[in-house]
Amino acid sequence: MQLIMNIPKPIQKAMDVWYKEYAGHVEYLGEYQGKGAYCYHFDEPVELGFPVVLLYSQDGKIEEIGGPKSFKIIGSLVKDLDEVGVE
Repeated sequence: MQLIMNIPKPIQKAMDVWYKEYAGHVEYLGEYQGKGAYCYHFDEPVELGFPVVLLYSQDGKIEEIGGPKSFKIIGSLVKDLDEVGVE
């Protein structure tokens, strides 16, 4: 997992709802099935249910993944889940 400063604008816009409500930042998790995977890292613990992963394809499309599948994606890309604050 790496924090990168040049998060694509469509991903930033899709994450606006999180920026407005919670302190934190968007993290790039890595590539998943040919798409960039991003999630919001909350600075403080929150209880919101399943994490949301946004998959960003080269053609600019965003796919929002929630539910148990989001854990599968995060688990396949992140070695230490504490790094992204997933419990």
